[in-house]
Amino acid sequence: MSVSARGRSSPGTLGLYSDANERALARVIRFCKAFGAARMGAQIGHAGRKGPTALPWEGGAVLRPDAGG
Repeated sequence: MSVSARGRSSPGTLGLYSDANERALARVIRFCKAFGAARMGAQIGHAGRKGPTALPWEGGAVLRPDAGG
């Protein structure tokens, strides 16, 4: 889970850096809690100088700024 849009490892990385992201993730958490009692957790990270890259199944290449990099 990314802490900033610039810190994502790819454009598809889950993030918690905006109100919209928080609302969307809250919906997922409510759904999970409604159907089970499993514990949930998140690993927070930042891609640093290596990110962002294309999704692995799209080749994983470094992205140009106009492509989300």
